[in-house]
Amino acid sequence: MSEVDNEWLTPKQAAELVGVTPRTVQNWIKDGKVRGYQVVGRIRVKRSDVDALYQPKSPDVPGNASGDRP
Repeated sequence: MSEVDNEWLTPKQAAELVGVTPRTVQNWIKDGKVRGYQVVGRIRVKRSDVDALYQPKSPDVPGNASGDRP
């Protein structure tokens, strides 16, 4: 496991990392986009979870949803 996987951030730190407001990170936690953890009474998020929001997703191949080849 890499150091990033184990890095815990406050919502403010996570917000600064990706250029949004801390409120946005709180909303992500509330909406389930990022998992929030209670650590000694405070909310923390894993850096790897925040980074995952900004990973490019592979593009869908049009007309190939069923797996059939044209």
